[in-house]
Amino acid sequence: MRWEEQEKKIISNYFDTNSKEELLNKLPKRSWQAILYQSKKQGFKKRKKELIKYCSSYSNYSKLLKDNYEAYYWIGFLLADGHFTSRAIVLGLHIKDIEHIIRFRNFIEYSGPSIENFIYRKYRNKVLFSSSDYKIIPKIKEKFNISQRKTYIPPKNLSWIEKINPDFYISLIIGFIDGDGCLGQARSSSGKMISSLRIGNYYTWENILKHMFIFLFKYFNIKKIPKKYISVKKTEVRISVTNQIILRELKKKAIQLKLPFMKRKWDKINENYESIDEKDAKIIPKIEKLLKLKMKKTEISKKLRIHRKLIYRLAKNGKIQLN
Repeated sequence: MRWEEQEKKIISNYFDTNSKEELLNKLPKRSWQAILYQSKKQGFKKRKKELIKYCSSYSNYSKLLKDNYEAYYWIGFLLADGHFTSRAIVLGLHIKDIEHIIRFRNFIEYSGPSIENFIYRKYRNKVLFSSSDYKIIPKIKEKFNISQRKTYIPPKNLSWIEKINPDFYISLIIGFIDGDGCLGQARSSSGKMISSLRIGNYYTWENILKHMFIFLFKYFNIKKIPKKYISVKKTEVRISVTNQIILRELKKKAIQLKLPFMKRKWDKINENYESIDEKDAKIIPKIEKLLKLKMKKTEISKKLRIHRKLIYRLAKNGKIQLN
């Protein structure tokens, strides 16, 4: 295949300063052997070992080994959407999420070429970022038991994170949701539109997704766990979360922990949602106070601006005692 002038310019501008992964990202039509052959034709000599050190110095990947909320968030995101080689991390997202890649670059203190250099040349709606560190990335993979074929061979166990600090595990789950989750609207059994979360992955991730789901209910003290929350179809496993309190509290937690969550996704979750039980808990003390003053039900409904049916429902369910 004939080399285009634009491709030759990439060799001229970046061959001496970019890592192998970065050059392959910039020249997606070319193999590494083809790039080396073309570089020789353009007068470049064999790449020196010092270049590896130079390229590695672009990123401070040791930050991903720290025990803090943002580090665990990015580990969760990379588990879902990243790719790990023996010494590099590759992250590809749609162009609409380019700001998220910039946030990750800022987190690892990346100081290499500007983000424009990582826009996929063939498909301009995709950004493919990568950087390497032959010392730190193997340590990250070892700590979190990450395989280069993580889609098919997921980490054996992530529950140890929960034991260190449950908020670290929550941070990881929020990052995983940003990578592989879908936040949107679904129709409830009563026909009402409610917020929902779906997370899908290769079937080998079934145990990890189950653990994440059960952990969310335990963490937010929701005792009733739905029986049907997971579906396995051929090579895909998917879990669904429609508990409005969990989704609300997850968003609040992401804000509280100051995580760099994807706003376009979490804007679909109403952090001000209140369940019926929560609303009842607020109004019951007010009703009981007025009942002690011997006020009639019609007077209470007018004063509190509530419907009389609410008072009857609370009485029927044994939450209040009518005179």
